[in-house]
Amino acid sequence: MSEAEILQHFWSSIENGISSFMMYITVFSGYLLMAYVVGSRLTSAQCVIVTGAFLVFCGYVLWGSFVYYTSAYMAAKQLVDSHPHFLPIDLNPAYVVSVLLSTGALAALKFMWDVRHPKTD
Repeated sequence: MSEAEILQHFWSSIENGISSFMMYITVFSGYLLMAYVVGSRLTSAQCVIVTGAFLVFCGYVLWGSFVYYTSAYMAAKQLVDSHPHFLPIDLNPAYVVSVLLSTGALAALKFMWDVRHPKTD
């Protein structure tokens, strides 16, 4: 692969990773909004369906983001001599993104749990 092809691959992977993250933010926000507005009125079956769909989506985005950012990281490793600014820290961003996305999904589940099981005083 030429340097131009690796650069194109790098930027394409970064763009796909960002797009995946943006889809995650959209669905994450929708899930939280739905939980806040109607979460307490959902039947158990409805909650299981919505939460299951959310978790499947989160898993898919987590996998996709990991692949995209790892691909970009590998391309950046090949370009580090000519473009050192691509890797200011030699750390695969897929690990950071995976922790962030997983933490967000767990926080959303906790939010739904709190809405459906309010504390009584």
